This record gives sequence, C-alpha cells and structure tokens, in this order.
Amino acid sequence: MYPVFKDMVGYLVKGGWMMLPLTLLGIVLFASIIRALLSLWFVGEVEPENESAYLRRLRILKVLTSVAPLLGLLGTVAGMLKTFRGLATKGTLFAENLVAVGISEALVTTQFGLSIGVIGLTGIMLYRHFHDRYQLSEYQARAVRLNTATNGGRS
Repeated sequence: MYPVFKDMVGYLVKGGWMMLPLTLLGIVLFASIIRALLSLWFVGEVEPENESAYLRRLRILKVLTSVAPLLGLLGTVAGMLKTFRGLATKGTLFAENLVAVGISEALVTTQFGLSIGVIGLTGIMLYRHFHDRYQLSEYQARAVRLNTATNGGRS
C-alpha cells in the first residue's frame, strides 16, 4: 500500500465514525462543484432557461457547504462524549489514552468539516464569478447588436 494512502486511511480512522459521512459529503460536494463549473464552461453563455439550472446548482452547493461544518461539529461532540465516557468508566488515573483518543477524534472531525466547508465556499465563489462573467459578456454582446441595429453600423 502506498504511504500516502495509508496516511489518509489512518487520518479517516482517527476521526471516528463521523468521518464516513464527512468523506461522502466532501466527494459529492467536490463533484457538484466540478459539474457546475463545467456546465458554465461548455454552455459559455447565460440564457433564461440556463438561469434556473444555475440557481438550482447554486442552491445545492450552498446546502452541501453548510452541512459540512455541522457534521464536523457533530463529530466533535461525539469525540468529547467518548472522552468523558472514558473518564467516567476508567477514572482519572488510567484515562490518559482514552482522553487523548477522544480529543483527537473531536479535533480531526472539526478540521475535516471546516476544510470541506472552505472548499465548498471557494467553489461557490468561483461558480458565481464565472456565471457573472458570462452574463456580463452576454449583456455586452446584446448591447453591441442593439447599437448596430439602431444606428445602422455607425458608432
């Protein structure tokens, strides 16, 4: 097994059970961002029927981006519960390892959820930027066509 892959699996295992939904959410969010950006790239222009698709994709991206930090926070709570459960069952004398594992799980899920959220926000910003750019170029082209039609080609 490749060392990088082994490290990634170790990181996911260290975060506990909440890492599975976070990982799946990250994959779906990343694929949605790529699909949204490619849809703008291949269409290349903004038309009224494409506007509803743009708004639908933007809404999906916003929801997925909002859920990621919340799942990370849920993983934080699960890790802290594991920490306190370890303290309650083992007492304070032998609980160092359980406390370390629980806090590690809490921090890893928080970090992962926030990272997915930041990636999602970046994707939303890129998607909106390129959409606005295409829309502006379409408006400029319409203005030139209108000016040409009304002035008969004179500036």
